[in-house]
Amino acid sequence: MHAPEGSPLPRIGELSRRLGVSAHVLRARESRYGLLQPVRSAGGIRLYPEADALRVRRLPLWIRVAKQADKIRSQAAAGA
Repeated sequence: MHAPEGSPLPRIGELSRRLGVSAHVLRARESRYGLLQPVRSAGGIRLYPEADALRVRRLPLWIRVAKQADKIRSQAAAGA
């Protein structure tokens, strides 16, 4: 998918600064987990929509929920 001309979408450096997450970590989450789904400018530059920023912001919550679910599952299996 390509971004419209004159798009205000940020590049990875700007997204990194806004979210306080290194560009390296953002790239890893994009390539390993498909968490980010950038669009490309006409020149092929990755641009990140707000939905990507929202997923990165929500990730810590998702991790906490998953850990809590694992804890509950373990307790249930142990008969607690």
